[in-house]
Amino acid sequence: MASMKNTCARLLAGIAVAAAFGGGAARAQSFPVQMAKHQSSYFKGVGPVVLPTYHVTFIVSHQATAVGGIGARARMTKVLSGVDEATLRRLTDEAHADLKAQFAAAGYTVAGDEQARAMVAAAAIPALPGNVEMVSGEGGITVNKSVRDGYVTMGPSSAPALAPYKYGANYLGQIGFNNRLAKGQPKDTLAVLPHLVVDFANMEAGTGSRFGGRATATVGGDVAFSIRGVASNVTVVKVLDRDRMFPASIRPERDYGVATPFATQQAGGAAVRPLSIAGNSVTRGDAVVVDLPAWENLVRAAYKSYNAAIVAAVVKGRG
Repeated sequence: MASMKNTCARLLAGIAVAAAFGGGAARAQSFPVQMAKHQSSYFKGVGPVVLPTYHVTFIVSHQATAVGGIGARARMTKVLSGVDEATLRRLTDEAHADLKAQFAAAGYTVAGDEQARAMVAAAAIPALPGNVEMVSGEGGITVNKSVRDGYVTMGPSSAPALAPYKYGANYLGQIGFNNRLAKGQPKDTLAVLPHLVVDFANMEAGTGSRFGGRATATVGGDVAFSIRGVASNVTVVKVLDRDRMFPASIRPERDYGVATPFATQQAGGAAVRPLSIAGNSVTRGDAVVVDLPAWENLVRAAYKSYNAAIVAAVVKGRG
């Protein structure tokens, strides 16, 4: 556990390098987020909105590994650098506040944070310790190929992250907690539990063979800011009365990326775990050093667009 904490702390600590950025802060940007097909009538007649939490997961590292055989192995790691934990916490608080504001602007009453916390407490839903989860994407055994992610999940300070709804959690495992949450919900309310996932790079790994049967292993990746659509699911719990609860889930229909520059790469600037002790392996770690104002602007554009899509889905079903 100490090793994982140290690794994740290193991911967030950033790397002290001199980097020149010509663009400064990113231009105004938006993401055309649309929710995947769902039953819009689910939201008909719901009254006050409750936000028990708002998870944001920041992907902070990628490790792509390919193993084509003893003589064909490759690994590439990219690490997000120049962003600290305080910045992630601040942006998560902003995202939570923005969703409340967007619901209010659409004419919905939004329950206060104290009421939302009381509902969570009554349901005895466990929170993530320290309101954060840091997971390293390094290491592991790869057969053929793999791409592993390191990430940091945050909850807002006024509505802490809830363990059953964390990144990678099983939807079926949430059912019991949905039931418990609903018992503390007033009639006609809608509980909304978003989980926005933002990424900084696309990575891939592959294996094959050359003419003559010689095995090959390749890895690659590009820096690109995106919203991970399938992972950015929104759990919603509708209560008509204390005996009838209807949980559901909506999500963006796909990933949404932009070409806006926000970082420079420092080849070999990130420390990585060796692929093997063999001398024929290729291991490389790149530091993706952010232009912080530009990156923050993209995160803000991401959560504003994601929140707008959530509110639009609810409004559409209002009838």
